[in-house]
Amino acid sequence: MNLFVARHGQTDWNKKNLLMGSTDIGLNNTGIKQAEKLHEKIKSIKFDFIISSNLCRAFQTATIACCTDNIIKNKNLRERDYGDLEGTTPENIKQYWNISKNLGDYSVEPIKKFLDRIFDEMDIILKEYKNCTNILIITHHGVAMAIDAYFKNKYDYNFDNFDLDNCNYKQYVIN
Repeated sequence: MNLFVARHGQTDWNKKNLLMGSTDIGLNNTGIKQAEKLHEKIKSIKFDFIISSNLCRAFQTATIACCTDNIIKNKNLRERDYGDLEGTTPENIKQYWNISKNLGDYSVEPIKKFLDRIFDEMDIILKEYKNCTNILIITHHGVAMAIDAYFKNKYDYNFDNFDLDNCNYKQYVIN
């Protein structure tokens, strides 16, 4: 199976470098154009299933990039909840990605809980769609990092080494 994990297009909050998390922000004009470019990159791939976070920025991206309404919305693939920090630009955000600290102050979803949610969902997806050839997941930067951690070292993962620009994707080959 080929699993493609794409990040949604740009939003106004992305442009301002604000923490978005579970706040439901739609794409801006740049994000719409990015989704159209993603369509050009993936249009030759036949996806057995397209799964999207249920947040509108991911679902909008999926709808534009895949030119279909046949998209499975998945609430477990939504971005990490940053609680009271959403809409801000905290300088100390990296500490919230430290598994040994596992911070949950300011109502932030603790990293361990977030990773458990994504890892559990990946177990379900890989089991449910094991006989498929190509699956596309359109989600968020944090979720894409967690999926990368799932396929690598799980909880022993360096989140500083991951980057995925808006409307780009990573491909994982699963045997």
